[in-house]
Amino acid sequence: MKYAGWQVGITYQTKKREGLDKKYLRNLLREMKDNGMNFVSFMVVTHGLNDVLHDGYTWPVRNKRLRCYMDKKCTNAGPKTEFLTEIIEEAAGYGFHVNLTDNQFWWNPKKAKKGYPLIQAAEIQGKDNKAHQRYPHCADNSDTWRMACDAVEDLFGFYASQAVKSYAFEMIGRFQGCTCPDTMKMFKQSLKTAGLESKSENKDLFSLWEDMRRKEALEEFVIAIKKVNPSLEIWHHGYMELTDRGSYRFSPASYEKAGVDVALPCIHQVTDEDSLKKVLDSSKDFPLVLHVDTRDVSTLNYNIPLKNQEYILSMGRWIEKNNRKNLTGIAFFNEPATSAVNKKAVYKVVKNWRKKGLLK
Repeated sequence: MKYAGWQVGITYQTKKREGLDKKYLRNLLREMKDNGMNFVSFMVVTHGLNDVLHDGYTWPVRNKRLRCYMDKKCTNAGPKTEFLTEIIEEAAGYGFHVNLTDNQFWWNPKKAKKGYPLIQAAEIQGKDNKAHQRYPHCADNSDTWRMACDAVEDLFGFYASQAVKSYAFEMIGRFQGCTCPDTMKMFKQSLKTAGLESKSENKDLFSLWEDMRRKEALEEFVIAIKKVNPSLEIWHHGYMELTDRGSYRFSPASYEKAGVDVALPCIHQVTDEDSLKKVLDSSKDFPLVLHVDTRDVSTLNYNIPLKNQEYILSMGRWIEKNNRKNLTGIAFFNEPATSAVNKKAVYKVVKNWRKKGLLK
């Protein structure tokens, strides 16, 4: 493996309303280096849906429309108090691979509409046969697409340093089952082009089109990212196995076609070796960085098992036993919500990998 290190939320699950500060991250980098780590990922957005204290982007947003989603109480979001620029350079000085991560097409609808009034949250038909809006936003909507692209442009306009080697994003804006006006307009236009206008009520045909459109949206977003920074590695944060089934998952073939460089699957629900093997097997030969949860703090509105020292040590053994050439690295998540006991277990695992030559 090339990489092992922490993914760190600048505000996500941090104890202080203003989030982390420069001293905290500077000390963490030294601690990581001393314990054999060589990778750090900074998570630059928090959503109030999963964190009662924090909500919004955590850098000094310059785009006037996008400022609606900036967390103004975050220290790093202040133009005069921003510190991550310095921390990124320090991490690079230690020889770390530096990654920035956010969550695209997933916003608080009320907050996002302040800057993007025509933005469209995905509409899912409920048991009451009414359309319900949720945090996922539909990439078929022009304001939704503009907000996602604006976020990338603003983030890498501010953090333009060559020290940032990769960008990871979660979601893609094609929530399975969305029947919003923009999606239906695009679907019907596709049918018209194919001479299948009479099939607009065919649910099976809509499902096939939806799957195609989801992959198409991924390709288009990767192109948009590359226009902003052609040198960035593009990582996608999906869920569990690499497959084209589901709203936010893609197969290795789909990733490759879209131009994604690395899959970063969330494996928070993996609690046994067989489940881990399924994820690894599904990746085939596609580059993979596992997103390993180490938190023993519960997450608001997100039911995931709390992790302990035994789990972390077991995960380390399972990865060692089932290692393969395309397993590029491990991102341990989320350092601010990981206890000292669990952190000790993480460092023990990393040192063991170093000792056995599993980690370069």
